[in-house]
Amino acid sequence: MPEIDDQLRCETLEDWQKYINQSHTLVVAHSINAGELWVSLIEKAYLQAISNGYDSQGVSGNEAIYYLSRFIPDGTWNVSMIFNNDRMFDKLQKHFANNEVMVLITIPYGAFPDFEEDNLGLDLNQTYALLNVIRVGNRKLLLIQNPKREKVWTKNLSIQDQNGSKDELLKIKRYQSETSEDNDTIKDGKFNIDSEDATKYYKSGTLN
Repeated sequence: MPEIDDQLRCETLEDWQKYINQSHTLVVAHSINAGELWVSLIEKAYLQAISNGYDSQGVSGNEAIYYLSRFIPDGTWNVSMIFNNDRMFDKLQKHFANNEVMVLITIPYGAFPDFEEDNLGLDLNQTYALLNVIRVGNRKLLLIQNPKREKVWTKNLSIQDQNGSKDELLKIKRYQSETSEDNDTIKDGKFNIDSEDATKYYKSGTLN
């Protein structure tokens, strides 16, 4: 029986086990990214088990991390306390550079009006993965991924931003533009946003 991180057990089903449900079908899924383990089937199975169907409202990122990996997340913290504090931001950057942390940040209901979702490219009541943080001059930049993939930040520093300071930032070697936004077939939900914009919408986070 193979195991993943000694926690997520995977078994090869016997022929008779494939037909234990009423519809006599076996549910399968794969990721659009080669080599990616986290596929929608895992997430949907979790939501089906602990919530009302596939409704993620009220399901916390902390619970999902624990049930799927047995990691115990640190307590929820205020995003602005980390991103606006130089010492804490530098400490977080160091942890990312050493691959020592996994961070989730959340946009709660009420962070902005519902009708602004498409305009901003952000989802209310959604938990995002914070993939990296870096300093570019006096700016603090965040690399974030939306698990829904198709919706990404559309304002300052985004691919849609024609009047911002993106051209200036692109001259700096460590700044990576979100080229995946150019092509719908390879869009992965990743985008860059600076800390000032992020703290307007992202209000809480968990660090593991």
